[in-house]
Amino acid sequence: MQNLHEDTCVTLKREEAYMIVLGERFEKRVYIARVYWQHGDKSSIIEFPISTRGSNVIAIPADKADEILDAIGSNEARVEMTKIVMMDYRLSFVSSFWNGQIELDLFNNEIMLGRERYKCSVEAGHGKEGIFVEVTVGSRNTQGKSLVLVFHSNGKVAVLHAGHKFPLESIEIDAEHNAVKVTYEMEGQKQECVYSLWSGIEEVVVDGKKIRKLVNIDKRLQWEEKVGERTAIGLKQNLLILLGYEAYGIVKEEIGKNYFIVVEYDNGKIASTKDESIAIKVPEGAKETKAIYVFSLEISPVEGHPTLPEVIKKKVINALRRVIKHLAEGSLRAAAVPLWTAGEYAVHVKSSDSILNKLGKALNIPENELEAFKNAVNVE
Repeated sequence: MQNLHEDTCVTLKREEAYMIVLGERFEKRVYIARVYWQHGDKSSIIEFPISTRGSNVIAIPADKADEILDAIGSNEARVEMTKIVMMDYRLSFVSSFWNGQIELDLFNNEIMLGRERYKCSVEAGHGKEGIFVEVTVGSRNTQGKSLVLVFHSNGKVAVLHAGHKFPLESIEIDAEHNAVKVTYEMEGQKQECVYSLWSGIEEVVVDGKKIRKLVNIDKRLQWEEKVGERTAIGLKQNLLILLGYEAYGIVKEEIGKNYFIVVEYDNGKIASTKDESIAIKVPEGAKETKAIYVFSLEISPVEGHPTLPEVIKKKVINALRRVIKHLAEGSLRAAAVPLWTAGEYAVHVKSSDSILNKLGKALNIPENELEAFKNAVNVE
């Protein structure tokens, strides 16, 4: 709090703002200006928000000048400004919103969603409804956009989308997966958007070197969702939640090249995809998903960290057995079919030759039979 003004007399008129030159400059910020005034035996205090640009000039708004004239009972008056105090808006700005689900720490640029604190960037301003802050949370949705929430000093909360503010209708915090879903109304229609609040990337040391690793790759990630009457389901939103926003962005860009996806269903069947649309078919008879996997198409450089989980490995092994049977019968064309049904993993993908060699060795498949198979299906 700073006292920045010596006694000054100004002439106020109806519907006119008045500029005041202060004794010193103050930092670029949003403030609450508290102006003490006196006219004869009448005196009072007015307060109003103001955005500064690092100058020593402030403007008393026309409506506040009218407020003083109303108290005096005149349309024009010579008024003495006895003191002006500039207060950092953060000292009195509301810190708790949405029934305590959201807490703001504007001095440390942090937001608490549920029980977790997250770093954020803050941009303050003011309008007809008083002071507001635009808070950009460290997050991303499936389109790579960050969550921007607008908090008003009157307690209202809005979502900033495409440069426009829309009142927040609900917020659901998924503490387990570090995700949040916001609901707001836009042009008469309810909109929902999910944001991941963690990157999904960690640094590990391999052979003395630090590498960035996608945390939830090559793991069974529990994910239960009713299928209903759908014949295919989209995976983008679920992958964002399960993988983290940075890891999701990498998988999205490199699916079919370095990653592919498998979904496990309640009837024991699986379905896989390498398609950039990140959608997957629902097998006949399936009613619910049970788990989702995102697999690397490269053999992991980290010892003991497999890229072929058991569910897929069994499928490939069974397919190879059928392939050997077809090869023994001299039917090379038929030999190509079973492997495609095994998640399209080992055919026409990076490192497929290495994968087949390892599986062939584990199954004691003769090298000549394995080579004949690879030649038949053009494995590179």
